[in-house]
Amino acid sequence: MRRRALACALVVLTSSAGVAAQPAISPGDPLLTPGANVASNDTASAVGHNPANLPFLPDPELRWTFTHTGDSAPYPVRGHAIDLASSFFFLGTGLRVELASPPSAAPLPFVDDYQWVRWGAGARIGDWLAFGTQLAWSISSSPMLDGQFGMSVAGTLRPWEWMCMSAVLRDFNVPVSRDDRTTSDRIWEAGVAFRPVAGKRDLELGLEGRYFDAQDHGTAKATLGLDLPMVGR
Repeated sequence: MRRRALACALVVLTSSAGVAAQPAISPGDPLLTPGANVASNDTASAVGHNPANLPFLPDPELRWTFTHTGDSAPYPVRGHAIDLASSFFFLGTGLRVELASPPSAAPLPFVDDYQWVRWGAGARIGDWLAFGTQLAWSISSSPMLDGQFGMSVAGTLRPWEWMCMSAVLRDFNVPVSRDDRTTSDRIWEAGVAFRPVAGKRDLELGLEGRYFDAQDHGTAKATLGLDLPMVGR
């Protein structure tokens, strides 16, 4: 029970840290993947986070992620994300459905619920280099959030077992909503993760940064990953 309580506490802390570290937001931004680093995320959530990591998935995976904030929270990072992904030899692909429910305090254009459907695919060269792409479609009853079509590309380099690096260019086509005015930012992302214990997942330290083109604003965060026996990541 103590292990489960510790795991829950870590999830709450990483979720809160993720919200605080991301004051800039774009309609095309995927829902948060708490505690995960863009360079090392080898789960099905890589469909939205970094499609270049999909070929590194160890097994097929169905994943559900729920993030919640209070109604007074100013950032629209609340909702459900459902991911289904698998790798096959040197390829990987997956589908992600996001059901976002912005809090009442969220700024424009986040005035209504909205959904994203994302498809990601990637290919790797050995165990050290991979490239991926993502196509995404938005759905909403609000013209400010409906009808966007986003394209993203990514790359991951893993020269050693104990280090990996990634770069993601998100929504490089600057998607436009049905109102013909609201757009998603072009976002530049880069991250690095270290596994100092002989390259094992037991302990992982990470850094990543993001730059929002239209807002001329950048953010950064650090991540800590621990594997707890009988509990999980």
